[in-house]
Amino acid sequence: MALVVTLGVISLLLAAGIGVSCFVGKRILTTEQDRDLYQAEQWALSGIHFAMMVLAEDGKNTRVDSVQEFWADEQKMTDAANAVLGTKDRISLCVTDELSRVQVNALIREFPGRVVNPDQVEILEALFSQILANAPEDLAEKDLPTPMALVNAIIDWLDSGDDDTITGLSGAESTYYQGLEPPYSCANLALSRLDEICNIKGMDCSLLGKLLKIKDSSQGLENLLTVHGLALGESGKGVGKASGSSRFSYPGTININTAPFPVLAALMPRGMENMAQDLVDFRKETTESGDVFVNFLDKGWYKKVIALSEKEQKKLDRKITYASHIFRVESSAKNHKARVRLTAFVRRYPMDGNGKRNKGRGAGAGKCRILAIQRDAEIPGAGGFSAMGKKR
Repeated sequence: MALVVTLGVISLLLAAGIGVSCFVGKRILTTEQDRDLYQAEQWALSGIHFAMMVLAEDGKNTRVDSVQEFWADEQKMTDAANAVLGTKDRISLCVTDELSRVQVNALIREFPGRVVNPDQVEILEALFSQILANAPEDLAEKDLPTPMALVNAIIDWLDSGDDDTITGLSGAESTYYQGLEPPYSCANLALSRLDEICNIKGMDCSLLGKLLKIKDSSQGLENLLTVHGLALGESGKGVGKASGSSRFSYPGTININTAPFPVLAALMPRGMENMAQDLVDFRKETTESGDVFVNFLDKGWYKKVIALSEKEQKKLDRKITYASHIFRVESSAKNHKARVRLTAFVRRYPMDGNGKRNKGRGAGAGKCRILAIQRDAEIPGAGGFSAMGKKR
């Protein structure tokens, strides 16, 4: 009931905001196409802010985040957004948990630095093993990289202070990249965008994406990997920023309540990867009517589903969490023949020990904040979406 009341208030505020935006925008737009694109973008942006408000409200009422929640249901979110905003099915809204993905930057314990996190090495190696195992025989005969070769190359791209020493026999530092055409340098720092991973030795993103789609056409690297997940201090800022230090880290813990099958499989002990499907099924189990989930996804729920030794449980517990603070919001809107798609990475600031929103000094403390947003537009006659720009 509280959510319904909240959404009602939100509808009034957002409707007013849209009205002002359109009034100001139309004064500077001259062509019909420009107006259609502008209106579509404003609707899509309103969808992003609607999702942020739902996430903020959700954070007040629960200590876990899972696929069972309102925000995780694409159809419900889409219907609610259109009803509240009065956009008559013009908006499509999808919210996913960014911590359901493997945090690539967590391979290094702390930045800048060179100490490797062995748990993250295991997870990424297992994930790449799944992907490369999909390769057909004729492709497998070619010189495909091994899973560990990919992991080593990523480590070398991230680490620093090691005098350009390569990891294993398959790593790569600036000497390798300077020999390419065109030449470029090894970054030796954390990735800020996921597409940067395609610059790393062996990371043929096009090939890996095609191999993923052999088993699941809806999957892509962007569904399994993330560059987000920066550790938060008590103030709600990144740990390094909160302390005034230039050092920062990525915990790498994955939300077992939202992770897709391939990521869950990468978390499983070797030889038990198929048990990940049992976890997926347990999370989704509902009553016969399909309206109510029957299983609570509280701490340790996986023990009801799969049998692990005490040692395996401790190892898994180090790698997982049951809540999130970063979400990906994809909002698409159409206006006549123009369509705009916005993808925003949103940080939800944490609760304090009394269950209240943290009131630290960090910008946006006590609410949701956009970390990054990308705009793509489909212009009539242009043949599909094209990037309009990125803001960070």
